[in-house]
Amino acid sequence: MPSASSLLVLMLLLGAPAPGAPPPPGKAAPAPKTAQPSRPAKASEKKPAPPPSGGSCAASAEATEPMQCNTRTVADLVKSVQEAEAAEEPEEEWKPAPLPFTWDVPRVLDIIPMSDVMEANGFPVKLSAVLSAERPEVILQHMVDRFAQAGLYLPPVEHQPQLLREPQLTALDPMGLISYTFILQPNPNKTTTVILGETNVGARRTPDSDVAPVMPGASAVLHSRQEAARTLAYTVGTPEEEVRAFYRKQLGGSGYQEREPGLYRKGTDELRVSVHSGEAGQTAVVIIRRTATGDEDTP
Repeated sequence: MPSASSLLVLMLLLGAPAPGAPPPPGKAAPAPKTAQPSRPAKASEKKPAPPPSGGSCAASAEATEPMQCNTRTVADLVKSVQEAEAAEEPEEEWKPAPLPFTWDVPRVLDIIPMSDVMEANGFPVKLSAVLSAERPEVILQHMVDRFAQAGLYLPPVEHQPQLLREPQLTALDPMGLISYTFILQPNPNKTTTVILGETNVGARRTPDSDVAPVMPGASAVLHSRQEAARTLAYTVGTPEEEVRAFYRKQLGGSGYQEREPGLYRKGTDELRVSVHSGEAGQTAVVIIRRTATGDEDTP
């Protein structure tokens, strides 16, 4: 929000009358509540108000016109405002403080082992999953209530991305910049698998591109990192065979050998390239890079 001195300068620059200035032509000044007798002023006694320090002002020939100040006066005011703002104490840096939220799934039967922390498109993501004996609709309402109790922001339904067939819901901790997402997967035995994800949206870093070369024109590029492998996924408007030829040339030139269709190795470094045709002429590309073990690195 601009300071009072900043608003004063803007008023001068825009030609707005400052507080206490005479009213513009055509508008009469409000009459005082109590008239005070005074001696009529002579024309010779009319004197313009002294100019601000560092500038000069001149009264207009017409008494109804406001006083005109030269450019130097405005410049001096701007300078004084800048000096005053520079002397103000700097604002304290805002540091995110997460809200005290913990997952609470009703009627948990088992905990499903999953990767602890991974990286998705530069965001640190923590995943976990549980098996519940409760129905999906009951879990959904329970989790919505938990989000509300913790003070999380729950976007409206039309702003909730539904990337899977299974229902999912996301809430945001606006203080700690952490998003919480759960996905409900009904099972044939009347149980529900609940996948829980926490994403630190305030700690994003530029995603690495050290998995494999990316074709020109790629879109929706996604990098993920786990302990055992790194993954690169994207779509491109290039036919499948051209994509495969691109990786044969790129990886072959870097010393990789294609042991089988889509599987490249150089020493213990292994890349598996999967290419599939998608909708609207797009080709989906998924590349997994990992370290080969055992006899996998032998020809």
